[in-house]
Parts: sequence; structure tokens; C-alpha cells
Amino acid sequence: MESDIQRLDLASGIKDSLINAGFTVSLILNSNTIDISERLGIDLYVAKIIFEEAKKIRNVATTDAISTTAAVNKDNDYNNKHTYMHNAYAYHILVHNHSPRITL
Repeated sequence: MESDIQRLDLASGIKDSLINAGFTVSLILNSNTIDISERLGIDLYVAKIIFEEAKKIRNVATTDAISTTAAVNKDNDYNNKHTYMHNAYAYHILVHNHSPRITL
């Protein structure tokens, strides 16, 4: 399974170092830049770049999740309205024992 580290917009050597050190995007986000710097043996400014890239990935994932949720909710609204109309039609047939007449 491919590591989520591969999604980061970083040089492949940095990604390899992160993977070899056991980092995931979630672990980066739950760490501070000093911990990342010390664990990888890199300068603090490089650790800050890594952290910022991880935040970008999180923000993209959050935006995608919100978009997906909105689309699902829209579909559910349509389905609920459709089900309501279907049930109302079935109730009318049951109560009146015939199809509703449409008059213009």
C-alpha cells in the first residue's frame, strides 16, 4: 500500500526519509517542526516546509470530504422528496381507490 507521504509535494529524497522514519501525514500534523527536524536530522526550515505541505494535503482532503458530503446530502434531499411524492401518490390511490385525476 502506498504511503500518504507520496501525496506531499516534496522532493523524493525527503519523502523517502519521512517514510523510512515512520512518518505519515497524520503523524506530521500531530508533531511539531522541532520534532520533525530532530527525528530526520534536517534543518528546522525544511521541517517547516514538510509541515506546511502536510497541512495542504489535510486541507484538500477536508475540502473533498465537504464536497462529497454536500453532493450526498443533495442526493438524499432529492430521494426524500421523490419518496414523499411516491408515498403521497400511493396513499391517494389507497384512500380513493383510483388514480388521481388531473384537471386543468
